[in-house]
Amino acid sequence: MTRYTNIKIRVLPYENKMVLELNPALAKHLLITNEESILLSLGQKQLTIRIIYRQVDEKELFISQSVFDYFNIPLEGHLMLVNYIVQSKVLSLGPIIAIMTDFFEIADQSPPHFRTIHQFCQEINQTVDLLGGITYVCHPKDIKETEVLGYINIEGEWKKQLLPLPDVIYNRVHSRKIENSPSFKNLKNLLYKYAIPFFNEQFLSKKEVYEYLFDETHLRTYLPETENYSKEQLLHFIQKYSSIFIKPVNGRQGKQIIHIRKNNDSYTVGYSSGKKARTAHHFHHIERFISQFEKEHHTSNYIIQEGIPLIQLNKRPIDFRILCHKNRQNIWKVTSTVARISNAEQFVSNLAQGGEMRKPLALLTTLFDKTTARQILALMKEISIELCTMIDQKTFGLYGELGIDIGVDYEGQLWMIEANSKPSKQMDSQFNQIRPSARALVEYCTFLAFST
Repeated sequence: MTRYTNIKIRVLPYENKMVLELNPALAKHLLITNEESILLSLGQKQLTIRIIYRQVDEKELFISQSVFDYFNIPLEGHLMLVNYIVQSKVLSLGPIIAIMTDFFEIADQSPPHFRTIHQFCQEINQTVDLLGGITYVCHPKDIKETEVLGYINIEGEWKKQLLPLPDVIYNRVHSRKIENSPSFKNLKNLLYKYAIPFFNEQFLSKKEVYEYLFDETHLRTYLPETENYSKEQLLHFIQKYSSIFIKPVNGRQGKQIIHIRKNNDSYTVGYSSGKKARTAHHFHHIERFISQFEKEHHTSNYIIQEGIPLIQLNKRPIDFRILCHKNRQNIWKVTSTVARISNAEQFVSNLAQGGEMRKPLALLTTLFDKTTARQILALMKEISIELCTMIDQKTFGLYGELGIDIGVDYEGQLWMIEANSKPSKQMDSQFNQIRPSARALVEYCTFLAFST
């Protein structure tokens, strides 16, 4: 297991000297034994420096100004994790965590705004300040061969400056178009070249996730029947089920979902977003809807899914978001659970579409007895961990955070609705506190930074 220590970094006013001063007791604790010089590592940069042993504060590391200038990062007063590798004589300071996301910059605008994850970036920065390390935010286009033009938080404000390549990158790019671009593929090649851990590598496809999980026989019972869109499959589903969904394979935030309900002599169609949302549309013949849908959409981008009669509160559908992260031992754990109730005029519960949050157990106990409610919640967590493990094993790339959406029917049966590699960070943003997910992410980043 990697051994690291929290140390506060202080600057020495030496010019043109690559020097590090530390207390002999701290050197012993770090397993540094009478070395005259070592390699100091920060992010992807290393520098040979001379060690001076002095009776300074055991909880502080003193580094000359020239070293600070070389690494081009404001370390003075920062709490950092320090790890020494005896065999290679490398002293690592970190972790240096980059949050990579796409955002718009306006000339002379200050401060920048990181869109839907702005508040979460603040929380990660606060967590890093408490646990040790440096974090910054950057656009994928600003990551270059040897440095990054990013935003680092200095005295409460995000300041743009050149920074070293990080130890680890947390991918929060909002756009599939950017992730599929040639420039992004070149960036990934650069990260592979320098062996910089990079998670969550890409958006997940609903159909691919379904197929991964369907291959596991014991998980099939939790999956609503799902097929690629075709007119024939739609006619088959609408004959077999009273309720079906048409979903974009690469959709997110509950957008562009179509719900079809079969009535006695007609079909009611609802839309989760766009101009047709919030109004029920009626068709006497399903072929008329099909003709309209296929005219307006590239049908290869959609799947058809069995509609499950999920529990409701005042006729508003409910589902549950189970947020999972890998911990410092690289094991999936549940970080938080919330119940989501759809907007009164909606059939999806996503917060981006006006959904409402509740505490899961409190909500479940209004519909089931207390024992059953606890059992359902416990099974949700257990199944979510298994789903994350399966997705992580079968999907290309590195994943450390997944949001699992689970529904419950009136028999208490669980249904896996969706898995998200870029789960919403708008949850709980009204509360002035650091979310458990921020701490979980920083701990996983720390694991990646010091284990690779």
